[in-house]
Amino acid sequence: MQPISADKDKSTIYVTLANHWSYVGIGWQLGLESCALSIIDSLAMADYEPSVKTCLNLDVRAYELLAEHYPEIMDKFRRYLLAGKLEIIGGTYGQPMGSMVSGESCLRQMVVGQQAVLRVFGIYVDTFLEEEEFSHPQVPQLVKLAGYRFASQAQCDTWGKHGNPQRSDSVCRRSFGYRLGAVAFDSLYPSRYRWQSHCLD
Repeated sequence: MQPISADKDKSTIYVTLANHWSYVGIGWQLGLESCALSIIDSLAMADYEPSVKTCLNLDVRAYELLAEHYPEIMDKFRRYLLAGKLEIIGGTYGQPMGSMVSGESCLRQMVVGQQAVLRVFGIYVDTFLEEEEFSHPQVPQLVKLAGYRFASQAQCDTWGKHGNPQRSDSVCRRSFGYRLGAVAFDSLYPSRYRWQSHCLD
């Protein structure tokens, strides 16, 4: 990664943008074009590299439909992914409210999502980070089994107040076999925590 400024006395700042949208959840009301526009915006931001790093979080069903109906956009998207200019995060097939369905359903969302991303782009999604509620104690094991390398349980409380399970560091280490650091969520939700497994390898 190259710094923005060649002046070694100045701090280097990088901005990471994560574009989140969904076709299965809400985008169908606005049409598939709304998902295409999310990708176009992300591609435009990725052109500001190295100072801007861009992630995109759509349901994988949207990627399948976009590959069929917007092949020129998806070809450019694929090139950017393979060049490392943009990253897909999340990777669940339908972007479900994971804390409201069973563990088997969540695992299928991840596995089928990974398989579909491989078909459409020829890659796997490395980072599990979903905007929607996807919080229960088995998520770290599920994401590892589904082939993700990194995961974040950061919950944005978009739709409700379910939040993440609160876990002490010692409980996480015993339960999962690797360290999950707990940090304060933010000033809006001081009693909430987000826990991250930085690397699942």
